[in-house]
Amino acid sequence: MTDYTECYDEKLGNISHLEQRIYKTITERRGKLRERRRQDTKDQAESLVAVAGSTPYLGMLAQDTVVDKDKEVRVAEREGRRLRRRQVREGKGEVRGHNEGLSSDEEMMSKDETVWRKQDQEVREQESRVMEDVIGEFSELPAVASRLSQWRINDQESYNSAYVSLCLHRIFSPIVRLQILRWSPLTSTQAVSEQAWYSSLVPYCLGSGETLDSFSEDPDRHLLSNIAEKVILPRLVCIVRASYDPVSTSQSSRLVGCLARVVEDFPTISHTTKSIKELLQVVVDTIKESLDNDLYVPMYSRQQVESANSPHSLYAQRQFWIAFKLFRNILVWQGVLSDKLLWEMALDRLLNRYLLLSLRANRDVLDSVDKGRQMVQLLPTWWLKANGPCLDKLKMFRQFLLTTGSSPGIPRDAVLECAKLVKKLGDITGAENLRELVLSPA
Repeated sequence: MTDYTECYDEKLGNISHLEQRIYKTITERRGKLRERRRQDTKDQAESLVAVAGSTPYLGMLAQDTVVDKDKEVRVAEREGRRLRRRQVREGKGEVRGHNEGLSSDEEMMSKDETVWRKQDQEVREQESRVMEDVIGEFSELPAVASRLSQWRINDQESYNSAYVSLCLHRIFSPIVRLQILRWSPLTSTQAVSEQAWYSSLVPYCLGSGETLDSFSEDPDRHLLSNIAEKVILPRLVCIVRASYDPVSTSQSSRLVGCLARVVEDFPTISHTTKSIKELLQVVVDTIKESLDNDLYVPMYSRQQVESANSPHSLYAQRQFWIAFKLFRNILVWQGVLSDKLLWEMALDRLLNRYLLLSLRANRDVLDSVDKGRQMVQLLPTWWLKANGPCLDKLKMFRQFLLTTGSSPGIPRDAVLECAKLVKKLGDITGAENLRELVLSPA
């Protein structure tokens, strides 16, 4: 046991160094993407200030007023990325129904990709050398687990006398950390329980003659949960802090799915576990930072947005869908984060502050009704219970739909849709009043 622990203690420094290199790389990548996205928003907003509302739409690239070479390069790169994403969607047949602003702009410049590929290759080479001076009996998890398991089966007394159960985490954790060095729940859908280390250790505390009573008294029965809690969760905290982008739908859904599986697969881990609480706090802080810095709703005159294809209209639409995407990504956390936190972020800080502002500025009533419908569909049903505290936070949204449904000349189907939405949001009387508008004689 001393040989094992001393061997891995010697390797921990190298493993920690490799982990820190990876965290640094993904932090830099997220920083560049986030800075570029915010600069693109600023560039477009500034460019449209000088564009007359009557100017026909010739494409955002043609409309940008380029004031310097740096901005000219940024505009060209931005439009090139959008064009390539559009071509990918066309190739997949996903053009119909797509709204500009919902896709994620995660393409990096070739020079940055070259640098990161080089760094990744260096990490891979160093990773392969960490255990090169260690024989398989000490460096391969199945071999280590097999030898200790045989010891436990063949000589339980000496196994207990050596306090092996207390040392298992110290022995297995370094190898597990090395195995998951390049795994991230933000880019992979592989669950923790589907990883190689898990399969290697599952048989460890399940002997051939194991019964329920003997298993309940087995000191090694929580081995998997202990490793998940002491190795996997701290790594998740570092990864989320370094690279989680709440504006990314794929990252949000994968991270929520990963956490749900961790809580489901490891019985000693719950939402009260210290590492889980730390992880969720990092998620909340990251979302709040995104709410403060990634949203912008422009306000234009009626003349500037009179045409749906004017640059001002297209930019306003894009900014709405970016805010809508963040709204949807926040609501993915329902059942994981507390309702109170979600109300604050999704309703108080996003819906009532940004989304409603955009809807009120929208000159297309039917478009506003459709957007409202999509927003209501995202709300959890338990938020909409009669007399629930959440309904008060939806008061302004509900009033907007009532006003929209009462607009002169609005089509009958749109009025009925508004009535349906208002009823879902808790105003039965308002919904009936809208229906009477449709049913009453002209």
